[in-house]
Amino acid sequence: MSRILNKAAEVGDGDEGLSIGGRVEREEISEVKLQVNKDSKANKWELAINEAREESIGVFTDGSMSEESRVGGGWHVEGLAGSKEGMGRLAMVWDGKIVGMRGGI
Repeated sequence: MSRILNKAAEVGDGDEGLSIGGRVEREEISEVKLQVNKDSKANKWELAINEAREESIGVFTDGSMSEESRVGGGWHVEGLAGSKEGMGRLAMVWDGKIVGMRGGI
């Protein structure tokens, strides 16, 4: 299965997709289905991720909230770069996840 992702599309232009601002061409990104679930042990997750990365570049994103209620997001592209960004206490975890996704693409 693959999904079409607008790397950056204007809001309200009639296309559905992730909106970050500005107009760029569409990019087709294959969705990887790992054969693991929340109950799988860590080594099964690691094996499944490593197998999926054999023919692609791994892009990892996340957003979270600390115990002090601070939100942040980050991303890492294997072999290339990565970054993290703090968003303070007014942001929601979803905001952090979006910041991570924005950086990853």
